[in-house]
Amino acid sequence: MSALLETRSLSKSFGGLNVTNNVDLAISSGDRVALIGPNGAGKTTLVNLMSGALPVSSGEVLIGGDTVTHMSQQDRAHRGLIRTFQITRLFESMTVADILRVAAVQKHKAGLKLRWGRARTDLVERDVERVLADIKMQDRRDSPVTLLAYGEQRLVELGVALVMQPRVLLLDEPAAGVPQSESHIIMDAIERLPSDLGVVFIEHDMDLVFRFAERIVVLVNGGVFATGTTDEIAANDDVRAIYLGEADE
Repeated sequence: MSALLETRSLSKSFGGLNVTNNVDLAISSGDRVALIGPNGAGKTTLVNLMSGALPVSSGEVLIGGDTVTHMSQQDRAHRGLIRTFQITRLFESMTVADILRVAAVQKHKAGLKLRWGRARTDLVERDVERVLADIKMQDRRDSPVTLLAYGEQRLVELGVALVMQPRVLLLDEPAAGVPQSESHIIMDAIERLPSDLGVVFIEHDMDLVFRFAERIVVLVNGGVFATGTTDEIAANDDVRAIYLGEADE
């Protein structure tokens, strides 16, 4: 069976600077994969290439075995590849439910050929209620985003992604900027994600990485330096020397 998401010899250069070097990666149903590496290793660039935010210099991106290398972000999203960003992008004057509703309207505009009416409205509201339950924010449904704690705002952004019912979810530092006291609500929500959803996430907090990931890919200078289970990566002296700062200890 084809991987849900795959990259083959994926590379990206800006002028003479190679920021992604021949990356081969395969994400299957149910995978929980963390991308780690030092600053400048190319983690966000790789996610941008997979999602279509950046054009590739060479190599391929495939979704479900089909080449999507030159498809737009929107077309990839329609095929089930959804991403979030390091910085929250929400309409701050809107309520939680309304933000989810906007995402659901866009989803059903693209997915149905019917005229807008009661059937579509019911589908939208069903999506809103489903996601509010998924992220456990039913009691905040009518709260403006500006009144939410930052961790809750990040949770709403995750909810927007879940409205689209992704097959693969790319999370770029889902806990970035979230106080330590609130970070658990993000990872609790990620742990509740559907078991058949493929998840790739960038995260610098190693406690969160080892709590959530089943497989870790270490990037250095744009290329894959090591890959393995959490135990294998934790025991890898080369990774510890380069990334965890424990050389010669």
